[in-house]
Amino acid sequence: MSTDPLSMHNQWKKSLESLDLKNKGTLEIKFPIIDDENVAISKKYGMIHPETNSTRSVRGVFIIDPDNIVQAIYFYPLNVGRSTDELLRVVTALETVSKSIVMTPVNWRAGNDVLVPYVPGQDLTKPDIHPEGYYSLAWYMLYKKEN
Repeated sequence: MSTDPLSMHNQWKKSLESLDLKNKGTLEIKFPIIDDENVAISKKYGMIHPETNSTRSVRGVFIIDPDNIVQAIYFYPLNVGRSTDELLRVVTALETVSKSIVMTPVNWRAGNDVLVPYVPGQDLTKPDIHPEGYYSLAWYMLYKKEN
């Protein structure tokens, strides 16, 4: 989504799709492009400071789940590029935790072990004994093997 008119979106898309970065070939942009030229959406999500008329520095990323709940928000200054790898990592983590009762630890990547709030069926009188596939690094860090 951008506060630029749709014609600018189309020019931007066409230009990016023609680039061959580091001889890796061109890519097709497959995500939807939303024109927010009237800044209605940007204002609703608080992306434009009320004391400014400029939309030049709007660099917000909102990750919204299928139930329309904002799960993550990132804001970047105009002079710093976004990290696509980090955004994709967060989307993958959100998809992973939504499928079961798990959490992703710091620097988690797809396929890494996940944290669990409790071990299913664990005998709480024997906290150091875990079923196969579970382990702990500390009493508050219970992990489940993903692979």
